[in-house]
Amino acid sequence: MPLGSSVWYGCTDPAYDGPAALACQVQPTPPQTAAGLAASYTSTFLNNFDQLTPENEFKMLWTEPEPGQFDFSVADQLVAFAQAHNMHVHGSALIYAAANPSWVNDPLIPWTPLTLLATMRNHITTEITHFQSAYPGVVNEWDVVNEPFLDSGARDPNVYQQVIGNDWIAQAFWAAYEADPNALLFLNEFNADTPDPRQQAVLALVKQFVATGVPIDGVGLEMHIGADGSYPTLAQLETVMGEYAALGLRVEVTELDVLKPVPDDGGATQRAAYDTVAEACREMTNCMSVTVWGVADQYSWRGVAQQATLFNTNFTAKPAYADVRCRLDDPRPATGPWTPKPCPTESSSLLAIGVTQPTGPTNGSSVASNVAPGAG
Repeated sequence: MPLGSSVWYGCTDPAYDGPAALACQVQPTPPQTAAGLAASYTSTFLNNFDQLTPENEFKMLWTEPEPGQFDFSVADQLVAFAQAHNMHVHGSALIYAAANPSWVNDPLIPWTPLTLLATMRNHITTEITHFQSAYPGVVNEWDVVNEPFLDSGARDPNVYQQVIGNDWIAQAFWAAYEADPNALLFLNEFNADTPDPRQQAVLALVKQFVATGVPIDGVGLEMHIGADGSYPTLAQLETVMGEYAALGLRVEVTELDVLKPVPDDGGATQRAAYDTVAEACREMTNCMSVTVWGVADQYSWRGVAQQATLFNTNFTAKPAYADVRCRLDDPRPATGPWTPKPCPTESSSLLAIGVTQPTGPTNGSSVASNVAPGAG
């Protein structure tokens, strides 16, 4: 069971050479230097994580900026880094309407269902094939479709939905499967980690996929939590993960960050939320990994003031880190007896928080930051 992954931005490497919009734009605070900040970031990542998820560099806006013109130069830097350090890469994301290039959303010639479907499938095939060929075995799992639903449970009215219709998501999965039958294929969704209309819509869709043979291996639960002042309980998370287990599907926690509550409680609620997510993944044998969305607070799309990651601005691990590490180092075996080892935080109150209180920004989806990470 991996501890998870985190975002390795190219800008942490002094040799980074790519679009300015893909740079972190985190300025060193004296006596820090740019090179020292880069070294601290990279060493923290390598010493504490074992899988890498690019936040933006795999998305269509950057990989196919013009029709049929692909550019993997920045994405290749990240995959080469992972390969050099014996890491796998979680490919995120092949199709994400909020990160479409403008030519997809506003074509010069109006789309027809056939032309847009062909374009979407070509993008998926080209991207998967590129990494499969250039870095065999490194990118072994993909978010095929990212955030296709609204909080109401309705489909996001994006260009794929409007032009192709309800079948567009299944078509995306078939294209990914045909490009690499050995890769793990996920549907990734925000705000679908507790039983609610969005989660029920995801569940209904993947049930349909399983019943009709659409190739899907699992569901990604983003878990940008705390924005509405509530934090999921262990029972809620296990219920949702269990529903996918019953379908024979994996789950991954794909973009975990936790906003601190306002007024600040010294980090107790935030620590409890991290611990609860890690415990749910330890308990549920279909949970593959936990991905923390950012290495240190100053690199989080949530903004440094929210202190939403596991490491502070000095790259010092917070108390929650030990909880997460302990629980994910001790997963429940698929069969046989199991006595979970004790972890630093064992209070029952930390595993059933479910509190509601005032907190920080409420725009919980990663849509805004993912297109321009420097703006975070």
